[in-house]
Amino acid sequence: MIIVGYPGIGKTSLANWHNDYLDVDSSRLMFDGVRPNNWALCYVKMAEDLSKQYYKVFVSSHKEVRDNLKDIRDDIIVVCPSLDLKEEWIEKLKDRWIEEPSHKNFKAWKRADEHYEEDITDLMNEPWPIIEIKDMHYELDELIDEKA
Repeated sequence: MIIVGYPGIGKTSLANWHNDYLDVDSSRLMFDGVRPNNWALCYVKMAEDLSKQYYKVFVSSHKEVRDNLKDIRDDIIVVCPSLDLKEEWIEKLKDRWIEEPSHKNFKAWKRADEHYEEDITDLMNEPWPIIEIKDMHYELDELIDEKA
């Protein structure tokens, strides 16, 4: 199974706690701050291979990733917060950046701050099953297990 996850849903945390989940971090495909032209294709192929090994694989929600996922046959689901959580989610991402000041966390916060509604709407319109987080207090693995 491949799980497209919006920033801040808990991909890394869940993968650190459970051996059957893997977080394939797209920021690892940057070299000197630049991604290769075919990064999303390589990233999706890696996720697909891991999924075939019976892992639940988290991938980023970048449009390029989602576009490349449409060519594969694995079980795919999307996990994202609801539009109603906009202010709380942006604050959560800002707090994460303050606690862990990395380029990745800064970009996630700023992207949400500037494009939250657009990004969530795009995710909700994908052809795969959607897990919509409607409350800031949730257990990600339980939400996934209910949908899987």
